[in-house]
Amino acid sequence: MHENLSILLLTVTALTAAVAQEIRPHQGHTLESPRRRAQTTLVSELNPALPAIPVGDWLRSTVQADREMQWTQTACPATHEQSVAVETERPVCVLITASRGARPGPERPQGATKGELIVALSIRLGKGNPNTGVWELEKPIVEDAFIERDGDSFSVQNIAEIPRLLQLPPEQWPKAELTVSANDIRCDPSNPTPGEKGRCQAVIHNRGPIEALARIYVSMAAVGSDVGTGQSIPNQTVPPNGQVRK
Repeated sequence: MHENLSILLLTVTALTAAVAQEIRPHQGHTLESPRRRAQTTLVSELNPALPAIPVGDWLRSTVQADREMQWTQTACPATHEQSVAVETERPVCVLITASRGARPGPERPQGATKGELIVALSIRLGKGNPNTGVWELEKPIVEDAFIERDGDSFSVQNIAEIPRLLQLPPEQWPKAELTVSANDIRCDPSNPTPGEKGRCQAVIHNRGPIEALARIYVSMAAVGSDVGTGQSIPNQTVPPNGQVRK
């Protein structure tokens, strides 16, 4: 009887610990470092189809990483190109990078070259400025994910697909194919006079089978000059085999 009771208590304790780990709070304010927060995030919190293990352990095992993983705090550049004026609204991300066969040292070229594999996940954890103290927690989400191999790269929409994609050569990755031709760009007026305001519109096509994120930069220059000024436009999601007008 006592043995059965002990087993029951141990089972209940184990289940309680597992549930507590699954439902840890994602709201409120914290002084915890974003890097530490990312290291204790379960990959199942990012995608319920994946196991309830730390995201770093899952990524290391999936990539079979042979180098130390990198954890870098960022302001979520993949989805927030422009700086946020109000510090309390600044997004907080951590970029996790795992590699196999990558050459060490700062002199190595950016991106994966022949024989190298790099997989990176950018996780958004909240908002604020952790460098000045307290920041606000949010439910962790994948802000960006990509694979680099043999000089090629691929943006991953669903991180549960990473193990399958790593089994494919880069030429078989299901890629987006963004195109913009001269006929896709219209300006009114087409030849503005000095000081006159104009409006331009462009159509971005995606001829590939998956959704794509288009990063747009507009530059203006005087006739006969290669030097101009410009600004970035908020990223646009282009559906598979579709288009957006901006």
